[in-house]
Amino acid sequence: MFLNLYSLNIIYKMKKAIFPVMIFVIVLASATSVLAIFTPYNYSIQPTYAFGQNISGYVNISFQNEPINNLFTDNFGNSIPLKTVLNASNYKYNCSSPNCKDVYVSDSPLTTKTLVLTPQSPAYVGLVFKGVLNSIDSVSFNVTSNATISSTNQLKLDLFNDGTYDIGNTHASTQSGQANFGCYSSSNPNQVFFLDTTTHNSYCQEIQLKEAPKYDLGAWISAKSKSGNDVLQMSLYDANGNPLSSCTLPNSQIISAGSDVYCSVNTSVLQTQNYYVCINQKAGTGSYNILGYSSSNSSKNCGFYGNPISQKTNSYSISARPKTFAPFGTIHINNTLSGGYSFPQDVENYIISKYGDLGNCSAGCLVPIKLNATVPETVTFSNILLKYTTIGGQTQSHYISSVSKTSSKINSKTQILPISNFFSVPKKKDNLQYVLSLGRATLINTGISIVNFTSYLSPNSGRSL
Repeated sequence: MFLNLYSLNIIYKMKKAIFPVMIFVIVLASATSVLAIFTPYNYSIQPTYAFGQNISGYVNISFQNEPINNLFTDNFGNSIPLKTVLNASNYKYNCSSPNCKDVYVSDSPLTTKTLVLTPQSPAYVGLVFKGVLNSIDSVSFNVTSNATISSTNQLKLDLFNDGTYDIGNTHASTQSGQANFGCYSSSNPNQVFFLDTTTHNSYCQEIQLKEAPKYDLGAWISAKSKSGNDVLQMSLYDANGNPLSSCTLPNSQIISAGSDVYCSVNTSVLQTQNYYVCINQKAGTGSYNILGYSSSNSSKNCGFYGNPISQKTNSYSISARPKTFAPFGTIHINNTLSGGYSFPQDVENYIISKYGDLGNCSAGCLVPIKLNATVPETVTFSNILLKYTTIGGQTQSHYISSVSKTSSKINSKTQILPISNFFSVPKKKDNLQYVLSLGRATLINTGISIVNFTSYLSPNSGRSL
């Protein structure tokens, strides 16, 4: 008996007699030692290509329980999911799950769940709601990790596995990372600019900030004179010029010889993107200088004088340095997510989109949570409390499950599947063997020629490409 793992029914015949016919059967063993068979197949590909051109041709193929996320790969380093190739054609197929989405399978639910995580190996847990539901009323739980201090966010949670991380460590340690000055380079000749005590205009610099729980903002400053009521302020703005937070530089650290001086803002940066870091003299009669320059190459200027956003004409010795992440400890999730979103309402929306209606949870509706670790750590979910109203009244659950994610499987009749426009050839003249595989199965293995011209007569269509 054969398992349909990577199972393909393919009938093979080369169009061009100048290439030898290769008919063979490939048998693969799964982890459970059940076999899958690949029967003879046919294909046709163009034999001659210009430098860097895409392979042109097709395979005649059918599928039985083939994972739709399986990868096409070739010996030239190209790789693309089967789903992408299918959706770029008129190939007809059926999926084992609605909309060909991944399928989640849960184990026995427990009141406490502990997982050992490794970096870049996502894990999944799931909240299970069971019954003919009317509403989700409350969702809360604790997440505890033994991860110690780190320069990266040790653990992030993607609620609903929708590609957006909703929860992570926002606690900052006292340690700071390397300062980022944007496009400013201290090796360029600098000139002195004065902080404005009249209009209180800012000097700003666009800087790309990476994820961090908190940032120190600062600038190189020298004091010509000081007064007791001087207030020098650093401010952070988003890419649209909206103010996020500000802090006051410690005046006692500003010296006449000049140095980098910093203060901390409480804004967490959740993903790498551009921000504006600004300095201005908010109050006082003291006199202070900063350093900067203007590049003749306007693309190398990332700063400006004035309030965000203005034309970039200069670069200044203005910087931001990230705080490292404190030990993760325990985070309590209770109904309200960052940004003010309602967790119970989002759960309702997910169940409706996934299962069609809240009333379709008699057999259980699973709400997945993806965990992404950047350091080795042990994570525990505890104090789970799920309150919801069913057709029979209010109830609650204290359970969470480990979840495995599997790709949707496709089935189809034998059809032509175009493979053009996905796999490029090298940019050098040569006669090479071309090998295209799907998963562990070789679909094409034939010789091709790469020639030094950019147009030629297609052997299939008879027209110039």
